[in-house]
Amino acid sequence: MFFWNKIKSLKGLSRNNKINLYDKNTNELVNDSEQIPNELGEYFYKNSSNQNYTTQFSTFKQQCENETTINTVDENHTEQIQMNHPITSQEISHYITKSKNTPLIEQISYDDTKKYIKIITNDKWQHVWSKQNTKLNEIKGDTTQWYNPSLKRKEETVINRLRIGHTIVTHGFLMAKEKPPICTNCGTNLSVKHIISDCIKYIQERIKHGISHNLDAALGANHHLNADLINFLKQTNIYNQI
Repeated sequence: MFFWNKIKSLKGLSRNNKINLYDKNTNELVNDSEQIPNELGEYFYKNSSNQNYTTQFSTFKQQCENETTINTVDENHTEQIQMNHPITSQEISHYITKSKNTPLIEQISYDDTKKYIKIITNDKWQHVWSKQNTKLNEIKGDTTQWYNPSLKRKEETVINRLRIGHTIVTHGFLMAKEKPPICTNCGTNLSVKHIISDCIKYIQERIKHGISHNLDAALGANHHLNADLINFLKQTNIYNQI
């Protein structure tokens, strides 16, 4: 009964379901749990019986079984192994101990493979990015993703526009087909770097909010510095011009 319960479990069947066996000789279904194993045993016995072999095959099989196998193992050669020798308990104990002391190679999962590929890709990307000499590269020296969880949607948009260097106040002239804007206080071209770091008009506001003269610090990923920059832009009335 235990045997049939295991089979039912493997097949995903309920243990209450009966197993039926069709008997070709009687054209009847056999569902007796004790008779079915006997029927199966008899069936496999007949199929594996020597009576099913042809005379030629039976003769050849008997000849092969009667032949003496020549042992070519050199007993003095320690590297050769006699395959027919039984495995001793000492050998089993030795290899069990050896396997316990040998570190196993962990299987590499799909997620581990993705992480490894991502690491290699990021390293190559960082290598290329470090060789660039652009305005964005001056602000962002690495290829990691920056998050601004403490900022509102509008504030995050303003920060990102400043980072890429394209704002309404500095690049609106392109859409209006006008000349580039000039800072009325300094007499130089108006740019993100000039507003945040150089313009003499906003010296006091810059000191008050602790705005760094370095763009990578002022526009970096530090959430507190981002908040200080937003306050600086609002006080100088530049916030809505970004």
